Amino acid sequence: MGQRFFISLKNSAAAAVCTTILAAALSASAKEGETRTCETKLGGQVVCGDLVIGITLEQYEAGLKKRAEEIRGEEAGNRIQLQKLMELTERATSAEKESLRGQIAAVEADKRALEAESKGVADRLTNLQASYDGLVQKLAEANAALEAFAPLISTEAFAQAQAMLSRGDVLGAERKFVEIADTVRKIQAQADVVEARAIFEAGKLAEERIDGARLVLTMPAPRGCNQTTGSMPSVPEDWQRWWATTPLPPPSKKRHWVL
Repeated sequence: MGQRFFISLKNSAAAAVCTTILAAALSASAKEGETRTCETKLGGQVVCGDLVIGITLEQYEAGLKKRAEEIRGEEAGNRIQLQKLMELTERATSAEKESLRGQIAAVEADKRALEAESKGVADRLTNLQASYDGLVQKLAEANAALEAFAPLISTEAFAQAQAMLSRGDVLGAERKFVEIADTVRKIQAQADVVEARAIFEAGKLAEERIDGARLVLTMPAPRGCNQTTGSMPSVPEDWQRWWATTPLPPPSKKRHWVL
């Protein structure tokens, strides 16, 4: 019975602690598949529910073109750096070559990443409207999730994340959502500590409550109490079942009177 009690208590405590987290997650999950209704206002501004997307189609296109130009510059810099490293390798010692090979590998990895990003930017520019609509949809979905998580985070964090979504700052919003996830993880960790302490204290109190309950069995039954089982209408069913099936131990010399 004691084990069943602790399991029941642990589940109840965990449920109470995680209710807000679960509700937020379910709310965000339920909204995830929904299509956000967005309208384009005068001046090209897009509004999705209560989120105003601050980046227009023209600004989105300009941003892609700017990034494409930046990538070309970074690729040119990589080619120059790679050429210098190759030249150094030709006259380097064995020990130096090992270090240079690592640097060359890093530059080549960066080169491949830039090539992939360049292709992605080019694809978005080719399918500009569809790409922009996809961005707006993702921003709106992220905002809906953010609203569901609002009870778990500070008003400052909420405002910062929503502002990033509004101005189309995808990278900033991504980092802010990672920060939110870390915050919730810390809340869960703290809740586990509180839960463990609460269960421990409840267990100690349960021992006293059991002693008191058994003492009642040796006394005249009060009104509303079953003399055979000692159960009372206000006592949880699990205790009633335990009292009905567990033999009483020999009378203890130490009695705990509950006044």
